Amino acid sequence: MAKPLVTLDKPLRLNLSQSIEMASQGTTSKTLIEDLGVKQILFSMDTEEEMSSHASSYPATVHVLEGKLQFQLESETFELGPNDFLMMPSGAKHALKALSPMRFLLTLFKGTK
Repeated sequence: MAKPLVTLDKPLRLNLSQSIEMASQGTTSKTLIEDLGVKQILFSMDTEEEMSSHASSYPATVHVLEGKLQFQLESETFELGPNDFLMMPSGAKHALKALSPMRFLLTLFKGTK
């Protein structure tokens, strides 16, 4: 498993969009931080790529950096774009589909349930 891009023991400035290449096919991910009960993962998805319905054991947020994303959260469907932010409680079923090449940041709050 690759080490996270960021450690909490030194200052760092980072451009999130430039920290993960835009996926030309499929989906790619890269762990940004995993410390103090928080895990942040950068994702890049090509158009029409999907993640099927699943649930997380932890509360989580999705912050869209670039592109457009169709996000189904329980019975609601949202179209998210740059700078949109979504909060999901633990156990919430969700699925997503990239409507264009896109990048987003997923944050899992593992210190809470």
